[in-house]
Amino acid sequence: MTSAAVDEHRGLGEYELFERYVGTSTPVILRGAIDHWPARRKWTRTFLRERYGDAEIELSSTETAERTVGRLRDYLALPERERAKWYLCDWNVRQQCAELLDDIVTPDGFEIDWMRHVPREERPDMLWIYIGHAGTRGPLHVDNYGTSAWLGVLRGEKLVRFVEPGDTPADELQAADVFATRRRGRAFPMRDAHLRAGDLLFVPAGCWHAAMNPTYCLSVTANFLDGANLSANRSFWLQRWHGRSILAGEIDRLARTRNAAARARLARHLSRAVDGWQAELAAEQEALEELAARLRSHGS
Repeated sequence: MTSAAVDEHRGLGEYELFERYVGTSTPVILRGAIDHWPARRKWTRTFLRERYGDAEIELSSTETAERTVGRLRDYLALPERERAKWYLCDWNVRQQCAELLDDIVTPDGFEIDWMRHVPREERPDMLWIYIGHAGTRGPLHVDNYGTSAWLGVLRGEKLVRFVEPGDTPADELQAADVFATRRRGRAFPMRDAHLRAGDLLFVPAGCWHAAMNPTYCLSVTANFLDGANLSANRSFWLQRWHGRSILAGEIDRLARTRNAAARARLARHLSRAVDGWQAELAAEQEALEELAARLRSHGS
């Protein structure tokens, strides 16, 4: 089955980005969006090896998906025949090399992140570096915690393939190889995002996707919570991490915000979050009323 292409833009305005993509949970490529990052010039293999060669990293086998721990220096020095077997995943920036945060910039249009309201003792780290040699790839998955993500390619190229799973069970999806030349089992509608150095990809919450590196690829990704994805896992955010308090606090902040652009940005996300929550409650109420009617009909 052939794949459609994910939309791509260069210089897309923040309002249009939200209305067409972030607010509608639609993937999009933003060409050249991170070309200005210092990391684009600074993070070479030599720089990472010399500065962070002793860093402990986690490697994922592209053949079995099993994970092992190693050192960055050893990974970067792998013989060519071994390079496609291991994918460096989830290298935590804040824990091991916080100074690298100075070399990246929150992308325009993604400034809202309500994860900061999650209690620090429960807040997961959501910013990672990925390094993959040519041929490395990861499994089909949905990002954790009902969050969306932005993914920026610093060097090389990356292919991210999105699938529309329909009613396919999660365990079947996780076992699917969407990059196989000849795929077995159920076929899915797919969309491809071909990323080059300097590009940024928006990955909406709840979207099944997998990544493959056609060349050596160095990328950074961050997951975030905003108005468009708050309801993606409503019970999680609104119960465990008090999403209602997040919204109440942000509405109060809206009243205090004087910068017009920041105020408009926050208002869009709050409106989307409240509308999404309200729609879900209405749908649940309708389903509940239907069940109640059936119960009454059988009980009479």
